[in-house]
Amino acid sequence: MAHILNAEGEKLQKAVKLACSINDLLKVNQSIIRTINSVTQLEQALLAKLQAAIDLRDHPCCGNPLYVK
Repeated sequence: MAHILNAEGEKLQKAVKLACSINDLLKVNQSIIRTINSVTQLEQALLAKLQAAIDLRDHPCCGNPLYVK
């Protein structure tokens, strides 16, 4: 995720140097927003899967020897 955010930051810096108009900058900004939103959604999905795995691991029916009633 850090690499993606860094790349998007570099994209924005280059756009600021090369943009011919505010519309160019707005298009780049929208692209960056879409990318960050997509990465955020992916991270949220991964977090939900991790939480589900933790909950399943801790459930008494799974035969977890560490589970104590």
